[in-house]
Amino acid sequence: MDKKLFVRLLIISFILLLSNVSFGELTGDDWSLMDSGTTYNLVKVWGNSSTDVFAIGEDTADYTHDNIIIHYDGNEWSEVYHTSIYTLNGIWGSSSSDVYVAGYTEEDETWGSGIILHYDGSAWSKIMDEYDTFGTKWGFDTIWCSSPTDIFTLGDNGWDFQIIHYDGSAWSVVWTSEDMGETQQSFLDIWGSSPSDVFVSGKSVVHYDGSTWSKMESDTIKTIDGDNIWGLPSGDVYTDGGGPAEILHYDGSTWSAVEGSITYLPWRNSIWCSSPSNIIVPADNGEIYHFDGVAWLTIETEVEKDLNDIWGSSATDVFIVGGYGTIFYYTAPDVSTTTVPATSTTTTVPGGATTTVPVNTTTTDGEPCPSELIYGEHSEEAELLRYVRDTILSHTPEGREIIRLYYQWSPVIVKAMEGDEKLKEEAKEVLDGVLEMIRG
Repeated sequence: MDKKLFVRLLIISFILLLSNVSFGELTGDDWSLMDSGTTYNLVKVWGNSSTDVFAIGEDTADYTHDNIIIHYDGNEWSEVYHTSIYTLNGIWGSSSSDVYVAGYTEEDETWGSGIILHYDGSAWSKIMDEYDTFGTKWGFDTIWCSSPTDIFTLGDNGWDFQIIHYDGSAWSVVWTSEDMGETQQSFLDIWGSSPSDVFVSGKSVVHYDGSTWSKMESDTIKTIDGDNIWGLPSGDVYTDGGGPAEILHYDGSTWSAVEGSITYLPWRNSIWCSSPSNIIVPADNGEIYHFDGVAWLTIETEVEKDLNDIWGSSATDVFIVGGYGTIFYYTAPDVSTTTVPATSTTTTVPGGATTTVPVNTTTTDGEPCPSELIYGEHSEEAELLRYVRDTILSHTPEGREIIRLYYQWSPVIVKAMEGDEKLKEEAKEVLDGVLEMIRG
């Protein structure tokens, strides 16, 4: 047999190995409880990395209006800010030394006035007061920024809204209910991929393209709304509106319901995703909803506290915060640095010939990958295969062995496909079968 036939046999062997793997959903056992060091109700979380994460919380037990900011340094959570005069509602940042918190004051003379706190890497300070700046006292619900000179926050008095922006020199109101031509509009969340691609969600979803704000419409979705919104650099955006059982998806041109939505997704408190096949929604009573690209699944955790917010740096590094100091953390072995025991291997090809194959001691995204060659590096298919690798295969010895073998033989398979389009088409048919098996 020649080498191309040997490659074909290798691909078939991988399929046989994968056919014995159970592609189950995430379970409550995949999420570990962290010691937050507090019993406060944690309402929001944001991080700069897996070892630099902030959460804000409120003391609802004693109704003291005390609020705190806690920080995770990779080893433990600790309190870094405490206030009895501010209610803190939202947090975001652009770096470890540029973090912002939005809320409102509890002081009698200016009660309800929105405030912005800033962390410069060493200390927290108030950098903006809504009443002093605009003469209004609507309060701020959330905050998002791309840099220190591009910050957005939302003011909401229960009937009308205003979107406020900081350009590095001054704060200004950039859009309001009056501009929109609609009253009784409430906006609760904001997310953007860049300064010219910003989404705000609430009773509607509005978009900023760098020059103009506009309400988003759809031919298929009667109402595009949602209390929470999140997106990807690819242009995919998700919000938890559209009805009790729908998560809505924007693909860059149109809105539609995420396929596979279950009958009822109650009390959706936030939304986050790392890819279209990995959407996570924390909810009340310790429940987490997970979309794997095919169906929505309910994850039951070991606590019954409401889970309020979620943030992650990747599919294998996710934090969820909730009531009574609850923090869940999800991680998986980083297979991008999977060690293999040899630097090369000599294999006898059927027919008696031998071939020496280099084996990388570390597999990285820069190495040849058959799935990326076939589908494209940023394709939905490649993302789904990576998700299976990171969240399923990497959790068992058998799965890790499949990963090791895959990266051991990837250079040979890629080289063979690059010189043979027919072989590439055959490999695609095989991988299509794998994807069908995963989705099924």
